[in-house]
Amino acid sequence: MIKSRTRREVVTSVGVAAIGSSVSLPKLTSAGSSPEQAKEGKRLALLHFTDTHAQLETHPEYLPGATPEIQMMGGYARLKTAIERERGQCEGPCFLLDGGDEFQGSGPAVWSEGEVVLEPLKSLGIDVFAPGNWDPAYGPERFKQTMARLDCPVVCYNFHDHRGTSVPCLDYV
Repeated sequence: MIKSRTRREVVTSVGVAAIGSSVSLPKLTSAGSSPEQAKEGKRLALLHFTDTHAQLETHPEYLPGATPEIQMMGGYARLKTAIERERGQCEGPCFLLDGGDEFQGSGPAVWSEGEVVLEPLKSLGIDVFAPGNWDPAYGPERFKQTMARLDCPVVCYNFHDHRGTSVPCLDYV
């Protein structure tokens, strides 16, 4: 019998690194599964977004060469709607991966050191967060506090503070 796993267990055990590798889903079955069960495999959906740069509201964006060149883009309400639509079409487990750069890039985010982004971001139901290069913009202590308040594992590779020490609040893939 195949052991049922939660989204968090799968994401934590497989890690973000497996996304681009050749890991096949039959390898994720428990050791006691039969060859027939392993051949069947399972389907899983990986949804990914990144670099919202704290653009909580929909805003006009210049898109050279597009028609029209100015289009309404961004906004967490639009993002949440798209995520819910995609999750509704998934036939099996569906994992949401955030590639970071979420806490810097708008006036409200800067004025609140990213605080204004936390609750809208958490409402998206992220399964794993990989910090981007702008996420520590408010300093190492604020970065660690913000990462600790997310409702999902925070994973990264080769993330160090100014002394070259690994950042202790993060899981590593």
